[in-house]
Amino acid sequence: MTNALRREIAAIDPRQPVASIATMDDVLDRSLRRPRFTVQLMAVFAALALTLAAAGIYAFLSYWSVRGPKRSAIRMALGADTKEILLLVLREGVPVTRPASGNRAGSDLRLCGLAPAAEPALRAQASDPLTYVGAGGFLAVVAMAACLAPATRAARVDPIVALRCE
Repeated sequence: MTNALRREIAAIDPRQPVASIATMDDVLDRSLRRPRFTVQLMAVFAALALTLAAAGIYAFLSYWSVRGPKRSAIRMALGADTKEILLLVLREGVPVTRPASGNRAGSDLRLCGLAPAAEPALRAQASDPLTYVGAGGFLAVVAMAACLAPATRAARVDPIVALRCE
């Protein structure tokens, strides 16, 4: 088809140069290659950050639930059921893992002295409220999931064994 196109252009105006012929899909692909790569790279780093945040939350709450079995055991010995212990761990763990708000992130940047350097990048970001709410909600779900494993472990503590070890 390229040769036929060159012949037709030469028949209409032989002085017109035909350097390269490409389909619109190829042109669009070439023009979107860098932005697509940037978005994919950002997605990989976001997934890595989310994984590290979930692992940190899990590690903190695991450490907390291992250090505090006596408290859970005493509550269970006094009549608390597993649901109450589960809610206790979640009530103490989830606020620690709350997603950072924009104000919090901005104040952290100001404290580090990085606010002037970060301002152009932050202005360039999309100001879509649905994106911010969705990201915060997703991080809250990940935090809740990271809290569940240590909470269920703390709820399954046998009070007699835990008190005997102490």
